[in-house]
Amino acid sequence: METPFRNTVSFALFVFGLLLILALTNAINISYTEILGISLIIYSIPSVYLSFKYNNRLILVFSSMLFFVSILLLVKQFFSLTGSREIYLVSSLFILAAIFLMLYIENSKAKEFLVLSSILFVISIASIFLLKLIYVHNLLRKIDDLMLSFWPYFLIILGISLLLSIKH
Repeated sequence: METPFRNTVSFALFVFGLLLILALTNAINISYTEILGISLIIYSIPSVYLSFKYNNRLILVFSSMLFFVSILLLVKQFFSLTGSREIYLVSSLFILAAIFLMLYIENSKAKEFLVLSSILFVISIASIFLLKLIYVHNLLRKIDDLMLSFWPYFLIILGISLLLSIKH
């Protein structure tokens, strides 16, 4: 079955493979993060356009998220933002706001998408300044360390519960 979405995925995979071969043979000096970011952008931009054309909200949300995540990957790579966990909170809020804005653009009758997007944009901007406060920074670091400690256990429990809930 020939679909535009399939063509978009195929082209992105082709570019990913080509860049990977060029990087492995040292023909170009590019990191794997950059290859992934470029490939995701190549997939996501046409997919967003096609999702508007074919009224496919799921692909709109997924492609918009991939686009912004790939931009985050490339920004972190190009500007060497190592050890900055705070960027993930701000970026996540911004990405969610942008996704809801895209949903509003897709369906302008649903004003709740615009309201939610605006609220998330404001929270995103406010979180930049709140993270500068030392007590908020320390609290988030403690929560982050706690989550890192329990994350593997949570994933194991989630996996087991999903396996046990499968109906045969």
